[in-house]
Amino acid sequence: MRKSAILVITLSLLAISCQAQAYVVDGSLSDWGVSLSGASALVKGYLDTNKPTGATADVVTEDNASTTTGWLNIGPGWSSGNTYDAEAMYFDNDGANLYIAIVTGVAANEAIYPAGDIFIDLGYYQDPSSATYNAKKYGFGIDIATSKLYAVNSWVNPIYSQHSIASPWKIGANRSYIGDVSFAYSAAQNSHYVLEAMISLDDLGLSANPGDPEQDLWLHWTMKCGNDYLNLQATVNPVPEPASFLLMAGGLLLGAAKKRFLN
Repeated sequence: MRKSAILVITLSLLAISCQAQAYVVDGSLSDWGVSLSGASALVKGYLDTNKPTGATADVVTEDNASTTTGWLNIGPGWSSGNTYDAEAMYFDNDGANLYIAIVTGVAANEAIYPAGDIFIDLGYYQDPSSATYNAKKYGFGIDIATSKLYAVNSWVNPIYSQHSIASPWKIGANRSYIGDVSFAYSAAQNSHYVLEAMISLDDLGLSANPGDPEQDLWLHWTMKCGNDYLNLQATVNPVPEPASFLLMAGGLLLGAAKKRFLN
């Protein structure tokens, strides 16, 4: 094996092993491989066909409205244009953290029906939209006003009872602080707004170690009115330890050196 080839392989493996985190929590979807710029991002259904490029990302989309659709039933309620549309939710993880991105038409400064908290359900693995699902199984939540993660024991439902399928929308008073999270709520991007969060896997009792049992979770988000909502079933992806990559690189170098010596 030539020195140049060895160098390329080694540097590639080292780059992978040294990645600090998979995504930057800044309200931009560029690191997810999704662009919200340009006229095409204003079209209804854009996010249904323009999805994250990462092979391990879990995705749900429901881009039902745009600035030109007027009043539209987006289920269970209505939206004036993009205002209350819940459009997409993404999940991924690296070896230390999980990452969530939510795309919506709800602005960060929305006063009448503001954005709700982000809920996480571990261990129940059933569709939260089913008739038998108990919303109280969302045992964790991110308070988006304070960027804090809580163990949740009470939940606040949307203000319209006919939108109960979108429950819950906010963490209740009965909660226990776990830790701070990285959180961002973007400014308008072609009538879209992005909520992004990064949470330590340890804070949720999760692990990305290879060989661990598959770990599933449900994510949920809505706004105060419950006019639209998103549920996403996601899986924590195993991530090899950096040492594994370094050992691989060392093995390649040793093998190449041995071959050169024998020649």
